[in-house]
Amino acid sequence: MTRQERSKALKSSLKRVKRKKIQGTEATYVYENGVVLNEKTGYATTGTITGTSDYPKVTITYRDGSQRRVEVQRLMGELYLKANWKVNERKVVAFKDGIKTNTILNNLILTTRDKNMRYNVNVLGKRIGRITNDEVYEIRDSFKTYVNPKVGIKNLAKRYNISQQTVSNIVNNLTYTDVV
Repeated sequence: MTRQERSKALKSSLKRVKRKKIQGTEATYVYENGVVLNEKTGYATTGTITGTSDYPKVTITYRDGSQRRVEVQRLMGELYLKANWKVNERKVVAFKDGIKTNTILNNLILTTRDKNMRYNVNVLGKRIGRITNDEVYEIRDSFKTYVNPKVGIKNLAKRYNISQQTVSNIVNNLTYTDVV
């Protein structure tokens, strides 16, 4: 599906969904289902994932010509969850189901980093913390089999239920240096 076809399909799904305007833009709206629509260009998106980030991002163009690349869940937090990042610097927009691409409003909560980590461990069963030396050996050995390093890091992070940054640090010998 091309970008234009996907945009058209997204726009057709917006007929009965509530939306809020992004302040400072001419006609850019964020819908409760996580879709961002620029009415001026007619382009609708749920964001794109680039680099090593797991979060969908969109580029917002303001009236003065400035642009801002922002995570969709942060936009949702600002507009729907009343997040004020200057006041609540320790707050994060978290995902109830743990799926970072599911930016639908009823899947998002405004919480603290600490509570989010506890939720990820206790409710979602995610692992946070130290991994075993055997797992470090396995990660380093498995990483060597990947042709594309980014794919390797992403897949190993999922397999061992750890962050991509942790995998990258392990394979580049920045952490667990005592494990040889």
